[in-house]
Amino acid sequence: MKTFFATSLLLLSVLFVNAQSSPQFPELKVKEDYAKAAPMFLQATEWLNETPLNEQLELRKRTNAFILTWVMGSPDVNINLGDPLIELMKDNPQLYPIYLGNYASFCINNKDNKNPRDGARAGLLGIVNVYKKGVGIKKTKQLKKFAEAVDSGNMEESIDELLRMDIHERK
Repeated sequence: MKTFFATSLLLLSVLFVNAQSSPQFPELKVKEDYAKAAPMFLQATEWLNETPLNEQLELRKRTNAFILTWVMGSPDVNINLGDPLIELMKDNPQLYPIYLGNYASFCINNKDNKNPRDGARAGLLGIVNVYKKGVGIKKTKQLKKFAEAVDSGNMEESIDELLRMDIHERK
């Protein structure tokens, strides 16, 4: 009987810990929901940045969905994902939520800064940091070139080039 009780207690504690470690993402229906969810959005973005791409895949899928839903519906954040940025991440679609999360996190933390270049910089730094871990990522020439530009201190020029290409393509 003591063994049964101990085993039951152990199983309940494992279930409780798992329930606690898997966040419940809020519903996002009206403008106020997005502002209330901003702290969780920041935490979710940080989790995506820190957690290797090949770990906790189910939670990653849910977190990605929350990030995308928040970004697409937020009345306060507007992200234009142009062709050069899409091309940069096309072979690694798992980088899109990381880019969007870091871009939007910059906007949340810097409400007075309306320069899209600064948000893009934050998003690009996020994907470079994940890319450099080398886990669950397809190495591409473009990402390698951009990561090398960051390492050599030429990131600003590379961002300018990406954004200039985007502006040129929209004309």
